[in-house]
Amino acid sequence: KTKQIDQEEVAPLILIHGGAGTIPTEMNEPKYLGMKAAVRAGYKVLEESGSVLDAVEKAVKVLEDDPAFNAGRGSKLNIFGHVEMDSSIMEGATMKAGAVASIGGFRHPVAAARVVMDNSSHVLVVGEGAERLARKFEVEEVEEDWLITNYSRHLLEEYLKQHNLTHLEQEEVWNSPILGQQSGTGTVG
Repeated sequence: KTKQIDQEEVAPLILIHGGAGTIPTEMNEPKYLGMKAAVRAGYKVLEESGSVLDAVEKAVKVLEDDPAFNAGRGSKLNIFGHVEMDSSIMEGATMKAGAVASIGGFRHPVAAARVVMDNSSHVLVVGEGAERLARKFEVEEVEEDWLITNYSRHLLEEYLKQHNLTHLEQEEVWNSPILGQQSGTGTVG
């Protein structure tokens, strides 16, 4: 028998995960503090407005601003050293969702995903189309250098060295068999 829960008994709860994959020991504390800040920011929005969607977006924005994570600032770089970000957001009650993929130059990719959900008939918009839509709805833009951290550069350099790609020109890199192999995971939520 399922117990009926009175709404007064239910307290809001925000859960954050700060990514997937192996976390270097020196990143444990910065990631912990970043997740704590994201939970607090999201909870504050929830208390003030009651909007779960706004609370989730705010929490993810905090993670996107924190260089300890590889979303937004600190994004993992593509093989050519550029930022290409993906993000999605979903509202469970109505099952509405929005997502963007392969965008660059935006401080908060989650805000671009929210634009897709709130202002289009699509669930996923990619690349230039996603960037144009984000600009139309004034999602904050930043220079690519703002998104790139020394750590993300270091990770790319290590990847290129590990796979013996440092000496290749761009067109030669495309022909390398290593491009079909996965290495690492980039996600926050």
